[in-house]
Amino acid sequence: MANSPRIFIYQIFYDDLTRSKLDKGFIPLDNTQNLRPDWAEYWPIRNVLLNQNFNSNDYIGFLSSKFYEKTWCLSELLLDTIASRKHEFYSMSPYFDQMALYSSNFEQGENYHPGIKNLTNAFLRQIGIDYDVSNFVSDVSTCIYCNYFVAKYEFWKIWLEYAEKLFHIAEDPHNNLGKLFANFTEHREKNDTYQMKVFLLERLVSLVLKFQNIPAFHMLDVRKAPFSLHNVSSFLGDLIACDALKGQYLKTKSLCYLQEFANVRNKVFSNLKSIAQNKNNSGVINAP
Repeated sequence: MANSPRIFIYQIFYDDLTRSKLDKGFIPLDNTQNLRPDWAEYWPIRNVLLNQNFNSNDYIGFLSSKFYEKTWCLSELLLDTIASRKHEFYSMSPYFDQMALYSSNFEQGENYHPGIKNLTNAFLRQIGIDYDVSNFVSDVSTCIYCNYFVAKYEFWKIWLEYAEKLFHIAEDPHNNLGKLFANFTEHREKNDTYQMKVFLLERLVSLVLKFQNIPAFHMLDVRKAPFSLHNVSSFLGDLIACDALKGQYLKTKSLCYLQEFANVRNKVFSNLKSIAQNKNNSGVINAP
């Protein structure tokens, strides 16, 4: 049938090396020209969404060449899971430790990219939304990293509206907020390559999920997928507890769950620092 849901999962490559890492089950997305490296993955994603036709119920995703490296997930599992079509939004967000140990990906972002909270709030105000991301709490149902998600085209259209507002603010040379979007922030030990707008845009999807009241189905097995922090796998039970406590807070709005979340996560960070000091471990541990 012409309107039956289809699955389009693209994997972006920039050169021969990144092309060699692609999963054959995904659709190669050529960004070798890389005309706007300042926008990173948003540039090829934007080009597809603005220039190709999809049906409302089609499932679409855009993954980096590092998808398997970050998730240990092959295309067969992803495609088979999405083929069931039971959910509107599928998350393959990596690094469960980063998802669990921070109240949200904006709190996490503030530790790694200082100023991103205020920048996001300023963006929201400029587009007419009165919301402070300091109050945002996300568990696995809304915490998205690396643009690793697959959703129906209906969702992508809503997401694109927000993203394009950010894009046009950033592209306006007379917009003072847009100039702040272009400030560089440290990432992968580089401080002159990645601009703040890239990391704000990456987290934008979490806000869209919240504003649209759409839950994500997180399909990675957190017991097996890679973690970000050294030695954190020893505290898997605590990570699961942190995520569950945040989830219970979202259901009840009772602050006791957030308080206990803070206690558990602070204990984990303290233990990780002690292990790192004892082992002279070089892993980066950014605690709130």
